Amino acid sequence: DCHQTGTNATGWDGLHKDRTMERRQNGGRQRYIVQQFVKNISDDTERLVCFLYMRNASDKEICKQLKISHERLEEIKLKLAIDMKNAGIRIKEG
Repeated sequence: DCHQTGTNATGWDGLHKDRTMERRQNGGRQRYIVQQFVKNISDDTERLVCFLYMRNASDKEICKQLKISHERLEEIKLKLAIDMKNAGIRIKEG
């Protein structure tokens, strides 16, 4: 019988590998874009906010560590969000 089903069907493994590789490449491309974005931030405080968020710091921890007000952090977050959107960076909601 020439009919195959399940994961042994002709082309299935290749299709799965192609999609996995595409996801890896997209992830690598996205990481590169983010790295370039962070590298090009000229304001030290903004760059540190990004760094701390990538390390899963809370807003409270960031304000304390950088000695900035919550209002200032909100201003920085808004600016970074706009700049990231303009750079084509998707933000994961958490």
